[in-house]
Amino acid sequence: MNGTFQSLACTTLLFAICSPQGRPQELPVTAPQQILTNSIGMKLAEIPAGEFLMGSPDTDMDANDDEKPQHPVKITEQFFMGVYEVTQEEYEKVVGTNPSFFAKTGRGPEKVVGLNTKRFPVEFIQWEHADAFCTKLSELPAEKTHRRVYRLPTEAEWEYACRAGKTTSFHFGETLSSTQANFNGKLPSPGTEIGPFLGRPTTVGSYEPNEFGLYDMHGNVSEWCADQYHEDYYSNSPADDPLDEAGSSDRVVRGGNWGSDAMNCRSRYRFNVLPVRRYQSRGFRILMRLGEKPDSTDENVTETAEETELDEKNLVFQTRVRPLINSYCIECHAGAEPAGDIALDQFEHLAQVATTGRNQWKRVRDQLLAHAMPPEDKRQLDDSAIDFVTQWINTTLSNVDCDGPGDPGHESIRRLTQNEYRNTIRDLLGVNFDAADDFPADDTGATGDALSLPPILMETYLAAAEQITAEIIASKQSRAEDNLRHRIFFTQPNKTVSREQAAHKILERLMSRAFRRPVTDLELERILRLVVDRAHEQGDSFEESIELAIQAILVSPHFLFKVETDPQPNDSETARSLNEYELATRMSYFLWSSMPDDELLKHARQQTLTDNITDQVARMLNDPKAQAIVRDFGGQTWLQLQKLESITPDKRLFPEFDDELRHAMRTESEMFFAAIMQEDRSILDFIAADFTFVNQRLARHYGITKTDLPEFSNNEFQRISLGSDNRGGVLTQASILTLTSNPNRTSPVKRGKWIMENILGTPPAAPPPGVSEFVEGEESVTAVSLRKKMELHRKMPRCAVCHEQMDSLGFAMENFDAVGRWRTHEAEIPIDSSGVLPDGTTFHGPGQLKTVLREHRQEQFIVCFLEKMLGYALGRELEYFDQCTVDQLATTLSQHGYRFSSLVTQIVESEPFQKRRGRRASHQ
Repeated sequence: MNGTFQSLACTTLLFAICSPQGRPQELPVTAPQQILTNSIGMKLAEIPAGEFLMGSPDTDMDANDDEKPQHPVKITEQFFMGVYEVTQEEYEKVVGTNPSFFAKTGRGPEKVVGLNTKRFPVEFIQWEHADAFCTKLSELPAEKTHRRVYRLPTEAEWEYACRAGKTTSFHFGETLSSTQANFNGKLPSPGTEIGPFLGRPTTVGSYEPNEFGLYDMHGNVSEWCADQYHEDYYSNSPADDPLDEAGSSDRVVRGGNWGSDAMNCRSRYRFNVLPVRRYQSRGFRILMRLGEKPDSTDENVTETAEETELDEKNLVFQTRVRPLINSYCIECHAGAEPAGDIALDQFEHLAQVATTGRNQWKRVRDQLLAHAMPPEDKRQLDDSAIDFVTQWINTTLSNVDCDGPGDPGHESIRRLTQNEYRNTIRDLLGVNFDAADDFPADDTGATGDALSLPPILMETYLAAAEQITAEIIASKQSRAEDNLRHRIFFTQPNKTVSREQAAHKILERLMSRAFRRPVTDLELERILRLVVDRAHEQGDSFEESIELAIQAILVSPHFLFKVETDPQPNDSETARSLNEYELATRMSYFLWSSMPDDELLKHARQQTLTDNITDQVARMLNDPKAQAIVRDFGGQTWLQLQKLESITPDKRLFPEFDDELRHAMRTESEMFFAAIMQEDRSILDFIAADFTFVNQRLARHYGITKTDLPEFSNNEFQRISLGSDNRGGVLTQASILTLTSNPNRTSPVKRGKWIMENILGTPPAAPPPGVSEFVEGEESVTAVSLRKKMELHRKMPRCAVCHEQMDSLGFAMENFDAVGRWRTHEAEIPIDSSGVLPDGTTFHGPGQLKTVLREHRQEQFIVCFLEKMLGYALGRELEYFDQCTVDQLATTLSQHGYRFSSLVTQIVESEPFQKRRGRRASHQ
């Protein structure tokens, strides 16, 4: 470890060393500096050993007498000092409380309404508070492992760091007047009409750093020091590392605060205060040194090779990656409204990159690889820098520990969707019930958290249960002795079987199938007592009492939700394997959007499902019920065909578009997806297959003549071969082309965005606030003028980062009109369907675009598709720890020719699908 930290001193980071007027500070320090980030995200700057003149000369009339005479002092050892004062957020992480005046529980929260005070300095601090913080921080496991020991700085260390080794009075520039030194307020300084003054601190890092990289040193809070206060400190203290040893009940406070004027904001301002005193202007900064290297036999604190490697990775991030980002990217990608919604200024330490920042850094990598960032009008990274950063991102994002125990994630309890409810009722009771007619629309998304249960839906479930049982009764009245009644009333009370025994047998079987697991004795007893007996007492027949029991079952949470009960629901560290019934339920709702059938339940009951899982997946994919994955995953989750129902092309421009054509468009896409699945083709055929499905109506729409078609009726769909590269794959199907258009014209932006989201897996950011959109609906906007408008749009730096790629992808599809018909001209102007990607790849028209996507962006599509299917199967958003599974799936899929069945099988056999853990607490 010592060697690691010695290397820190050999790495240079650039800090701002200019005054606000741009003039360099005198005597710039040439010693290299390093920023270290500890386990709670706190930054500390390396302060080299050195000498300086401490205090003030006798001739300085503004200095206090106890800061004279000025004398040489030597700091003999390197140390690390907090770049900022300790923030409220950092203090609360370590201590668990927030004593600040402006905290929600403090005395003055009304003064900071609407402000994020987490990055304000913690204040209202006693000396004991500051000292206890240092002790507790030193005792954190990660800090003990790295032998980091924290304390308050001495007066000498504080002033040396504040002056950055200089001899002059410390302040920023010579124009810092008294009224200009009051900070971050909206009221005039006392007695003046200018200068901000509000009596509160400002966010840390608001005032420029000195040459040691320390921010806010000229007054954000008055800071506690380690020394006891003594008036003879300057005249009697030793020259090397002075520390006031004289006994005193007072402690030293240094620096100015936000209520001080310019003179008092200089480093020479020191005063004494009782350690139990608390003021809203008093905070602190900390100092860190490395403890002694422990004995190698001490297993509790011995540094491991992994920890050394982590230090080295942190070093690379801080010394190589961040300087590049700061030099080339931060101008646009920072603040509240960053370009492309990528805010790189928030990533202060390495751990954020592969976790909370995973998606943003993926986009950074993709933009760099596509040479879309930095914009053309900005200073460019050379090829070696791009290679370094993109390889670093790949390594960092894949640097999830896949060797040790994996993290399968946590799946929330999930309500049945409309389709799942309909299918489950069908397979459980034999009743065809269309939930979409009565149920409110499902919330957007397929995750458990997104599928809420509003009161109106609960009322609908009650009404649906009555409607379903009414249909069962109707089958009895019509003497329809079919499977519907037999599957329920397979036994009846008779001379040898009592009413209780018959009800027990019927309900035990029905409830076990409805709950997708063996019903417990208590659950069964409740239904028997509360429903069957009560119904009998009221004079209901046996079958009527069972029908009432069915209603109770259909509104049970164990039917309406896919429940997986954890023995320790809040244990987020321990993963458990699903039991066989839970696994059967996950498989059936993944592939069939319905309950497990008898064979799956039989395997679950016999504990043989896991051993026969490959055969069961193959059986399920060949079952007609697998059409559900075509409709629910392929049509809704991926292709989003449900949006086609709300698309209404302009009748004046497209009079031939009607509901029949709309239905034909959706049918083509679903049949195409089904063919890929049923024929177990490569999923790459989704991009560029040489076949599709049409009926006569859709064939006419595509301009396919009768001579090119086999004989079939108007509404019958037939598979046809495509002789042109212009058609083939989902991109060129009328359904996709229509739902990515405007009512009266095409939309290259929407089409390009759709390709980025659903083919490449690189969704663009939302348009920045305040950026005007095109008026694409105007009749005067021709293809030529639209290209010109979009070219102007791309010149805006905040837009170019996404539109460089998005527009080119969309223009490649311009030969298709707003309802998917082929065209070569628009308003007698030839269509220009050429495009060039930011990396220089050129193409012309949809055929060449598909070639580019399949041959040069193949990996992106594979990962995009499998991530969408994995998230659909798990019922949750993927997280950073799923990267191991994604990588393994991609590798295995390539070994099996990207076959559809291989992807499904690998997902079902994956650890996230077969395991789960408890939910993480909100603070984790």
